[in-house]
Amino acid sequence: MLSLPNLPIDSVSIQGVSFDLLRLDLIDPVTGGNKWFKLKCNLDAFREGGYESIVSFGGAWSNHLAALAEMCRREMIPVTAIVRGEKPDNLSPTLQRAMDSGMQLKFVSREEYRQFRSGMLKPEIFFAGKILVIPEGGANEAGIRGCGEIISLIPSAYSQVLLPVGTGGTMAGILKAYNGSAAFTGIKVLEANQEQLIHSAIGEKAVPWLMESSYTFGRYAAVTDELQLFVAEWNSLNSAGIEPVYTGKMCFGIVDMIKKGRFSENDRILGIHTGGMQYLSH
Repeated sequence: MLSLPNLPIDSVSIQGVSFDLLRLDLIDPVTGGNKWFKLKCNLDAFREGGYESIVSFGGAWSNHLAALAEMCRREMIPVTAIVRGEKPDNLSPTLQRAMDSGMQLKFVSREEYRQFRSGMLKPEIFFAGKILVIPEGGANEAGIRGCGEIISLIPSAYSQVLLPVGTGGTMAGILKAYNGSAAFTGIKVLEANQEQLIHSAIGEKAVPWLMESSYTFGRYAAVTDELQLFVAEWNSLNSAGIEPVYTGKMCFGIVDMIKKGRFSENDRILGIHTGGMQYLSH
């Protein structure tokens, strides 16, 4: 059982705008961020269920796969990733790190990947022994439950809380467990129906939340010149480093929303740094 760490909240500023940032990235250089919360409960399920290995899913820039690979290395758990797309000549830094941690990579076509995600293809058919299947991004019941623990790190003084959203599992877990008065905004890092997972997790619970899709920059892991320049400027000004796939898009969105008057002068704004810095540190 992994214990919940104490994490700082940094005051950050750029382009005349300031807000606070909860540093989930400081949990661990590789397994830190929201992935730590998602995977801790999944590894508990692995140990309690008598499983022999783990199979999960992701793309070339999946922070989930990199974190899962390292956690499994430390626990000496065999793990395989089903990776979306044909095997490239050169692996992304994220997949290279996962492979260096001992993860086996099985590349499949995008159509086969869709069939795995939809349940038409079952990983159990292709892998021997009793396997624990963890979905893309760790967004299952165990992962959502783990992300609920993040609320203990959010002080009640904040009226607006924002976080980057990939699968939606982190936001689902936070909203399901939250009983305070803050409003939550998910900054989508890709166009997808993350709302479906969130609605399924929280039901009719009365907590204010919305999704903002203006800062995907076209697709997942898309990096435009504008976003690249923003991330470079941010990292030159703030000790809390960001990357352009997750937290970079969120911070860009927060700054833009503040400039456009989306929040009141009395709002206290907290962004959640969900990690992913292995994207830059390989």
